[in-house]
Amino acid sequence: MAVARRADDRWSVRPSGLSIIGNIQWGTHICQFYQDRQDLRDTLIPFFAAGLRENEYCLWATADSLTVEEAWAALSRALGDLTPYLIRGQLEIIDVSKWFSVDGQLIARHAQALLANKLAEAQRHGFEGLRLAVNTCSADRPSWPEYLADALGRANVVSQLPIIAISTYDQTKCSAADLLVIAAHYPYTLIRRNGNWQIIRNCESKRIKAALQQSEERFRAAFQSTNVGFCLVRATDGTILEANQAWLNMVGYSFAEIIGREITDLGLSLEAGAESPAEITVRRKDGQIGVHSVIRQKVTYHNDQCFLLTVRDLTDLVKARTALGAAAARAQVFLQEKEESRRQMLRLLVEEINDPLTAITGLAQVLEMKTASNHLAALTEKITVEVGKLSEMLAAVLEALRLETGQLPLTFRLVDWAEITEAAIAALRAEELCIEADIQRQVMVRADAERLAEVVRHLLSNAAKYSEPGGCVEVKLEIQDQHAILSVSDKGVGVPANELDRIFESFYCASNVACIGPGGIGLALYLSKHLIEQH
Repeated sequence: MAVARRADDRWSVRPSGLSIIGNIQWGTHICQFYQDRQDLRDTLIPFFAAGLRENEYCLWATADSLTVEEAWAALSRALGDLTPYLIRGQLEIIDVSKWFSVDGQLIARHAQALLANKLAEAQRHGFEGLRLAVNTCSADRPSWPEYLADALGRANVVSQLPIIAISTYDQTKCSAADLLVIAAHYPYTLIRRNGNWQIIRNCESKRIKAALQQSEERFRAAFQSTNVGFCLVRATDGTILEANQAWLNMVGYSFAEIIGREITDLGLSLEAGAESPAEITVRRKDGQIGVHSVIRQKVTYHNDQCFLLTVRDLTDLVKARTALGAAAARAQVFLQEKEESRRQMLRLLVEEINDPLTAITGLAQVLEMKTASNHLAALTEKITVEVGKLSEMLAAVLEALRLETGQLPLTFRLVDWAEITEAAIAALRAEELCIEADIQRQVMVRADAERLAEVVRHLLSNAAKYSEPGGCVEVKLEIQDQHAILSVSDKGVGVPANELDRIFESFYCASNVACIGPGGIGLALYLSKHLIEQH
C-alpha cells in the first residue's frame, strides 16, 4: 500500500516524551536496551503519552518481557481512561509475533509491509503519523541474521516516512558484540547505567543526517528558486506529491490547493513528454489558456514509482510566435499584392509602348519607300533598328512576366542540344564574334527546343557583350553523370564578389558595367535560369 509523507511538515519537530532526548523529527528511530519490564514502562509510557497528545497513531508491539495485558494496564494507570483513544482508533497494542510470517520466520519485508499498511490507515483517519514501539526480543526469537535484517529493515522504512519509533532489545540476551552492531544503526541509543538512563548518540549517524538535511535544504532552495517548473506525481494514480513555486505560478494554484490531488483534476495528462519535450495546452485556475513544454522522467520517491514533470512555460513564446506568423502572413500577402501590381504595371506599360512603336516602324518603312534621299533612307533604317531593339526589350519583359505567372507554354520532345548549341554559335560567328567551342556529339535531352535555343543565345550573347575587345567566348557542352552541362565563359571584367548572389535577379546589372542588349534591362540571365528550371 502506498503512503506519502506530508510535503509541508515532513521535518517538523515532534516531542519524544523522554526528557533525556527532548524533541525529535519524523523519521527518528531510537534504540533502547532494557534489563527488565520496569525499564520498558519508564520509557514507553511517556513516549506513547506524547504521541497520543500530538494526534499520532500509536502502535505498541510488545512481547513476553511485557505482555499485551500488562502494557494496557500500565498505560491505563498512567493516562487514565483509554476509551476516547480506542473510539478514535488511535491506540493499538499487539503481540510482537505479528511481525512474523505464518511459518514463524521473521522476514524484514513482512514487517515493513505491516508498517506501511498501518501508516496508510492512520493517514486515512486523519492522524499526523505513526508512533511505534517494537520489542524485538521474544522467547521464540528467530536466528540472529533474520532478526537483525528485520530490525534494520524497519529502521530504513522509518527514516523515510512520518514515523517515530523505538526498538527495544533485551540487554540480558545480547552479547557485547550484539550491542555494538545494533547501536551502530540508530541515531540514539538508550541504556541504563548505574540506575540512570543514558543516551548514546551515534556520531556517524548524526553526521550523515546533518549532511543529508543540509543537502536537501540546498536542493529544496534550488528547487523552489528556479524558474523551471517541477511537479512530482505518483505513477500509479497521478497524485501530486510535490511541486515548486514556478510550476504553481504556471497553473495559478497554491500548494495547498494541489497537493494530494490527481493531476487529471487540473486537466493534465501523464502521457505527454514521455521521451522528448511535448507542448501541451493547459487551463489555469483563472481560466486562461497556457502552453507548456513538458518532459516526463521516471523516478523513485520514498519507495513509490513516480514521474517528475519538468515544465517550461511557452505561453508568451507561442503568442509571440503566433503573432510573428500572422505578421509574416500579412507581409506575404502585401508583397504578393505589390508584386502583382508591379506585373500589371509592366504589362500595361509594354502594351502602351508597343502600339506607338509599331506605328513608328510602319511610318519609317513608308517614309523609306517614298524618299529618294540616301541620307533620309539611312535615318529611317536607323529608326527601324532602334525600334527593333526596344521591341526586343519589351518582348523580354513580357516573357519574364509570363514565366513568373506560369503562362509560358513549353512543348517537350527529344532534341539534340549539341545541334541547338552549334546553330547558336554559327549565328554569332556570322557577326564576327570569336567563339571557341568544345561540343560533345549527340547530347540528347527532353526539352522545348525553341526555349533551349533561347537560353543558349542569351548565355552566348551575354558573354560576348561583356568580353574584352577582341576577346573570345569559350563554350563547352558535355555529359557528366547522366546530366547535360553547358558552360560559357568569357574574359570580361566579371561580377563583383559581393554581387554574385544577385546575377539571376530580374532587372539586375552588375555595378561595374552598363546593361547592354535585350538584356539591356538585366533579364538575360534571369530568363535563362527560369527557363532551365521549367525543364
